[in-house]
Formats: sequence, C-alpha cells, structure tokens
Amino acid sequence: PENAAARKIAAAAIINIDALNDILKNKYGAAVEESITGKYFSDFCGPYKISSAAVNFGRNYTAEAAFYLPVMIILAVFYALKRRENEAYRLSLNMTDFVSKISHQLKTPLSSSLLHLELAEKHLETGESEKAQGDIALAHEEARSLAFLFENYSVLNRIFSDSVVLNMQECDIEQELLLHLRSYKTRMDAGSLKVSFGSLAEASALIDKWAFYNIIANLISNSLKYVKKPVVEINFASKTANGRLTLSISDNGPGISEADAPKIFDKFYKGSEAGGEFRSSGLGLFIARTLAQKMDAELALNREYNNGAMFDLRMRMK
Repeated sequence: PENAAARKIAAAAIINIDALNDILKNKYGAAVEESITGKYFSDFCGPYKISSAAVNFGRNYTAEAAFYLPVMIILAVFYALKRRENEAYRLSLNMTDFVSKISHQLKTPLSSSLLHLELAEKHLETGESEKAQGDIALAHEEARSLAFLFENYSVLNRIFSDSVVLNMQECDIEQELLLHLRSYKTRMDAGSLKVSFGSLAEASALIDKWAFYNIIANLISNSLKYVKKPVVEINFASKTANGRLTLSISDNGPGISEADAPKIFDKFYKGSEAGGEFRSSGLGLFIARTLAQKMDAELALNREYNNGAMFDLRMRMK
C-alpha cells in the first residue's frame, strides 16, 4: 500500500511542500508546517505537521477522519519520498568524493614509481649502477604501496556490495601471524622493521584467514607509515578471557591523540599524524574493523597504552 500510494503521489506531481500546501489551502483551508528547529513531531511524518485551526468539524469525528486520514497519508508519503531524495543526494556526493580520493591515492605512487624507474634508467646509462639500484628499490617500494591500495579498494568494494563471504575455521593465531609476517622479510632483514612477540596464549581462535590477514596487514601498514623512526618496532601479545582470545598489536610510534581517537575507524578519516602522507587513504582502520565485525570479532584502540599505538583484536574461541 505504501509503495502504491507513493506512485500515485509521484504521478500527481506532489513532490514539494509548496505544492502540497496549495492543495490543502485551496481545498481545506489548512496548511503543512515544518519544524523550524528540525525537531520531529512524530516518527510517522517527521518534522511536518498539519495546521487546520480554520477548519471547524464541530467534533464530527467522521468528518475529522475523512479530512485527516488522507492528508496524513499524503504527508507521510511526502516525508518518505523526501528522505529518499536526501539520501540519494548524500550518496551522490559521497561517490563523487570517493572517486576523487581514489584517483589521487592511485596517481601519486604510480607517478613516483615511474619517476624512480626513469632515474634508474639514466643512472644505468651513465654507469652509476649503485644509484640505479637505489632508484629501483624505491620504485619497488612505491609499487608495493600501489598494490596495497588496490587490495584495499578491492576489499572495500566487497564490503560495499555486501559480497564478503567468510570461511570461519579454528586456527592457531601465532602460526597464522608467522605465515603473514613472511611478506615483510625484506624489511626485517634490512633492519627497518623489528617484530617481537610478548606473552602469547596457547589457544586457537575462530577466524577467516583472508579477513585476518587483511586486518593485520592494515595495522602493520599504519605503523610503517606513521612511525617516523629508523626502526619500526611492532609487538604482538595475546591473552584469553571469557571465551575470547585478545591479540594486541602495538608499535613505537607517536600513538593516537585524544582528538583523533573517537574518529579513527571512520571511513576516509586521516588522523593528525597523517599530514601529507600520500599513502594514507583513510580506509585501513575502517576496513580492518568492518572485517573484524564480520568475523564476529572486535577491533578496538587500547587507550591505556602510552608508548605508541596499540590495537586489541578480540576473537571468538571454539
């Protein structure tokens, strides 16, 4: 019935408050008022209400019902259409902003990578092989950043399209961490990344491996971007309580400010430490928390940690 009414209202071109008021004034001597403060009069019609002081029904309830019922239905349908119109406009703005940000995030590392490759080519032509190797290493680093951005956008697309299908299984978390950390071997061998393990609980948790790897990858990526020290130190520790295994991931960076803390899991939010960091998309923590929730887990910032940033991933145990 609501959809049928909406189609009839749309067909009659009652699409704005002025058109609706003209009809009510001419036929009933009534009007629709909108709350100045935006406060809702009712969940049924939102911030709109009918003002009909000029209409005298003489307490004829049949006449009142005959007047109010169709007008209230019209008003409710109008409010529903207005909400959909506003939502469509908001989504349109978000999409435009999203495409703009994606373009910028992908363009910067791509351009930088090409520049380093061009420099490497020139250095090879002049016999400066050592400089060429350095430029190739930098181009490789930019390419890795680009690949990580593509992976995050791919995950984001799956999240937005609600096509994330997880394969939950009981896994040894320490073993899964060791497997994932192999991808950082070059950094660890070079001494720019130091990974340590604190007290680890001998317990398994229910996870989806793909989601778990993406969560850990985004947390490590944040540390690599924001820890402005020669050596980035990341520590893993875990404990069990109340049927949950909590994995804590900490670093030796600047930490999260009190101002940033409430918003760091918001889409596209970049903390004060991001500055001009082009590799920061403002999506990493949003993706990590969303994937954690889909695993029936919880990812939270540990505000009691003062030596950097620490995140706690609480997972279900079988």
